[in-house]
Amino acid sequence: MVSVAAAIAERATALLSVLLAAPGSDLAAAIREAKVAPIRAATRERLRLITGDDTDLTARADAGLAMVLLHLMVHRSPPDEQHLRSRILPIMTGDTGPT
Repeated sequence: MVSVAAAIAERATALLSVLLAAPGSDLAAAIREAKVAPIRAATRERLRLITGDDTDLTARADAGLAMVLLHLMVHRSPPDEQHLRSRILPIMTGDTGPT
């Protein structure tokens, strides 16, 4: 996830501006197909390797990516490994700690 967060941060500004400003445009559709879809698929597959075939796999993967993007927009930097491990990955994996 650290490498995914860094990759998103590297390209995020220009891509996010198109996706947010003109979500229905042909350019936004091309960005979703060429850039967003592969990241979503890779994240989903990595998560599947950790959690198995979970019925909420897509939602959990998307939630993790959304939290990375939100962190990037709020803090102007990708989340570090400690933040990913303590805040984002537990939500993605469903590991909320001791009960």
